[in-house]
Amino acid sequence: MTTAKSLLVFVAVCFVSACGQEVKMIEVQPANISFSQFDQSMPIKATAQASNGKPVEGVAFTYRSENEGVVTVSAGGLVKPVRDGSAAVIVEGPSGVRTEVFVKVCLPKTLTCKPLDQLELQVGVAGPITCRIFDCKENKVEGTIEYAIANPAIAQQDANYKEIFTGLMIGDTEITAKAYGIETKIKVHVTEGVNLPGMGGGGGGGGKKPADEGSGDGYPKGGRYDHILKNMKVNPD
Repeated sequence: MTTAKSLLVFVAVCFVSACGQEVKMIEVQPANISFSQFDQSMPIKATAQASNGKPVEGVAFTYRSENEGVVTVSAGGLVKPVRDGSAAVIVEGPSGVRTEVFVKVCLPKTLTCKPLDQLELQVGVAGPITCRIFDCKENKVEGTIEYAIANPAIAQQDANYKEIFTGLMIGDTEITAKAYGIETKIKVHVTEGVNLPGMGGGGGGGGKKPADEGSGDGYPKGGRYDHILKNMKVNPD
């Protein structure tokens, strides 16, 4: 019985002191963390070192955030962003030995689209919108932007060029652009179409050109969409 108790005491002392190797320093990887998206996370890997620089095994670490309003950290060292700002995560070992991991958070903040007020379309004619994502420092952020039309009977999105929309019938609707949980809405106004070459027949003289002169829809080789894309003037920034 006495032997068993002595063994338990030895194991406890060995755990606290890492079997005689006193912890002098904690090394962490990474030493700095930057978050640019809300759904990101980063684990901290901590290792203890003795005074001779050799690793000390079996050391338990605790983790805490100095500002949980900016970042949180789990008991196992997984760091997650909460909002824009900066904070330190404290990593502590035995005997009060500690170090810090510095964390910066700058999340996507705005989704800006052009035209700002309203996209003007005509029936049968396509037009572009251009949306970009910016972070807390107004730097452009890469990411996928999804678009949804409130009334697809009024206008439709091109299957290949996601920022190109075509008027289908006279009326008003709106496009919702969304990315990283941020969204913005663009009004769409569709008016009566113009009888462009190849889009109507008869008395207007807008019949199709011969096949050897173009795409067959009244536009140069490549068709109507290529003509629109090559001639539109959009400032993406």
